[in-house]
Amino acid sequence: MLLGVVLVGSGIKTSLSYERSGIIKTIEFPFFEANHVRELEEEITNKLQAFQDDRNVRMQTEKTMAQSERHTKDIVNAINGNDSTSSDNTSTGKFCPNCGSLLADDAKFCTHCGTKIQ
Repeated sequence: MLLGVVLVGSGIKTSLSYERSGIIKTIEFPFFEANHVRELEEEITNKLQAFQDDRNVRMQTEKTMAQSERHTKDIVNAINGNDSTSSDNTSTGKFCPNCGSLLADDAKFCTHCGTKIQ
């Protein structure tokens, strides 16, 4: 009788399914390991969230650095008196009094910080 219960119990399984490169994979565990599967799922979810957060921070940092580099080049061009326009089609010679961003000659507000230009 005990052997029958063990055989029936071992037939009940918990599955962990995941997709990788469009291929769904399934790992089956005995039902008594279900708690470990839940722990594994939580750990995987936490690692994926940490990866996504790190990726978002890196992308935002790269974007900010590129913007800073563009602003620096625009300021250097304005100081040197170059008439070339920057990559975002603003002209040289007018800067925001609040943040120092390069502005178009007819700007009413700073496009970077929102300060009203007089």
